[in-house]
This record gives sequence, structure tokens and C-alpha cells, in this order.
Amino acid sequence: MARTPETIQQRFHLPAECGVRAIPRVHHAFRGNRSSDRLRYLATVYPAIVAGSLHGEGSPIKWQKQVTQKELAARSGCARPSYTRNLSRFSEKVESNRRKQAIEPLPVLTRQRRFGQANHMGFALPQREEMFVVVETNSGRQKGTFYAQQAAATECERLERVTREPHQVELVPVDKREYRMATLAQLIDASNPGHEWWDESFAAEGFKQTSCWYWDPRISDPDTGKSFGRVERLVMSAYEHFGLLEEFHDGGKVTKPKGILYIHQAKVAAYVGISVRRLYDAHKKWEKLEVLRIAHDRRKPGSEDGQPDRWTSGPQIVLYVPTRKFTMAEEQDEKVRMKAREQEIITREGLRRQAQLERVRTIHQELLRAWTGTERTIGTFWRELDTALTDAGIDEDIICKIVPIRRPPE
Repeated sequence: MARTPETIQQRFHLPAECGVRAIPRVHHAFRGNRSSDRLRYLATVYPAIVAGSLHGEGSPIKWQKQVTQKELAARSGCARPSYTRNLSRFSEKVESNRRKQAIEPLPVLTRQRRFGQANHMGFALPQREEMFVVVETNSGRQKGTFYAQQAAATECERLERVTREPHQVELVPVDKREYRMATLAQLIDASNPGHEWWDESFAAEGFKQTSCWYWDPRISDPDTGKSFGRVERLVMSAYEHFGLLEEFHDGGKVTKPKGILYIHQAKVAAYVGISVRRLYDAHKKWEKLEVLRIAHDRRKPGSEDGQPDRWTSGPQIVLYVPTRKFTMAEEQDEKVRMKAREQEIITREGLRRQAQLERVRTIHQELLRAWTGTERTIGTFWRELDTALTDAGIDEDIICKIVPIRRPPE
């Protein structure tokens, strides 16, 4: 379960547990037949999946919520008529522009009108028929399910190295009780109506878990008070798709820590269907809420005649600020951990260390008060605590038992 950042919780009165939805990445391959179709399609589909009126990846076929178009429009950050026009554009209803010229609809969605109730929505697209699984050869037990054959083969090799047991990759039919979005190969197949609406060069497969709080209608600009629009919400979802909140490993080493991402802005803009300038404006709004911070990787030195340094072209550094803050939740966890360590020392050694433990408790509480809410991590806090206790003359064995980074394995 994903968590809403504390600053967002307090500012907009959102719950701490925000929930996630599995959104297939192939939705971003939709291009339609106009330059704005990708953005309009994503802004129509995302809030509906988050609200539960459209199926996310792996969601039960029979489970679906009734959500009004007014609520979906609020989640998308637009007026209800605008959302209705987008929905009509991508369903069976024909839309007209100001000159009353009919615009050809792109029926990738279905909409069933029901008297006195919210519309029943769905996808007018084929579903995935088969998936790859890694199976232990001797026992026949499934070890994992994958969308791409290469990913399944990689996992098969890893399991064989670790367990020294033979494994194999098999192609099995999907469970019809769950919704599985079609592959790009199915969508661009000539036999599929509307195959020309999908971008053949799009390479992403599978799905990504997207946090729901991005699409809460209460998220708004702190200066103007206006609700965030579709671009700002899609940008945050796109960064999560690119792995901003994930930690990548290679051979046991962390190659990308959580909360940081190196990426070209043109790639993100194309993924959402906007210009780089609109992406820049979205960054500014999220920076006001202390959610994102964008930095450049390198500087180009200025000339000798006094010109200032300039940023070079290339990938930018995207920082997710909440992961770099010492939160109140971490403060409470640290208090509980500290109390348990003190009790452990008293239980093992009696009250002969009581005086030093009193000094340790005072230093720890002062440091906690000073660090809560600042842009520092728990690991940095422990290193600072280690230094403060050493400077205060606390015995080395007590520091090893108090500070986790110094604590020996049990």
C-alpha cells in the first residue's frame, strides 16, 4: 500500500494510505489520428482506472464501480463537459467541433448509458490470451508470471543458479476471471479495427503500479487554489512508470536508489503526449508542493569574459522530495526503536548504565526534534547520532547497541 507524503496529507487532508492501481503501459502507445489524442486518451483512461470504473491490469472482470462523469472530471482536473467530450471522442458517440464538422470517433472504449445511474464503461479492445510462466521442472510448481519472454528467461536462469534445480519457461493461457490488457502486437495487428491508432515503435510491456493520490481532486495549486490539471497528474504517473519510486539492483548492488531518476525530459514529454515546455510548467507546480525537484546533471563552464555557467543538454535528475525527508512517522518509529534498545540494555546489564543511558536519551530526543521535517534521511540521522554520542563520551559498547549502523549482527 503506497503512502501519501506527509506534506500532502496535511495540506489537502488526504488519508495516509492512498492505494495503487495497476495500469498497463501499452496505453501510452495510443496515438490516434490527431496530435492531442494521446494526451486526451490518457486523461480519460487514468482517472477511470483509479476510480474503478475501468479495469486495471489483473482486476476481477466482475468487479466494477459506478462513478459519475462529474467525479471522473474532478479527478482529471477538468470540467464535466470537457471530460464528456473526451469520452465521446474515444467511444461510440460522434463529437463535433465549433464549425459543426463531424470528427471521426476512435472507439477504443465502450459506454452503456443507464437511466438514473452512472454510465457503465469498458474497453473495446482485445485482451491478452497467453502469458509466460517459470516452472520448476521436477515439481511442476510455478515460480513467477511474466509478460515478456525475455524477462521469464532471465528469471529462469537466476533460479537455476540459486536453487541448482532445473527450470523452464512455459506459455499458458491467462485466467479469464481477470482483466489482462492486450499486447501491442495484438493492437497493431491488421485484423484489429483501429490498428493504425497505435504506435508501433512503443517498446514498453507489462504494467506499473500508480499511486492514487496523484488523481485526487483535492490536489491543487498552492498559489491559485485551482485543482491540478491532467498534465500535472499524468507527469507524476509517468515518473512512477519510469521507476522513480523503485530501487534497482544489479548483482546485489544498488544501481539506482529510491526517489531519484536520471531521464531525458523529451522522453517523458513524448510518453505523455505533451511538449517539453508543458512538462516544465508541470514541474514548477509539483516543486511548489515540495514533491519534485528537478536538477541538471552537468554544468558547462562559462567563457573567460565573465559569462555565467550554463547547463548542458542531457538527462536531468528528478528527485522525489518526500523520500529525502525525515518524516514524523520515522520519528515515531525511531522513538519506539530507541525505547526497545534501552530496555534491552537494562535487562542484560542492570542499572549500572543508567547514568549514561539518561545522557543518550537526552541527546537522541534533541536530535529528533531538530531533524524532523528536514531534508535528511534516517541513515544520515543515525550517523549524526553516532557522532554526537562519541563526542559526549558515551562508552563504545553502548553506542554499538544503540546505533543500528554500528550494531553487530546477533
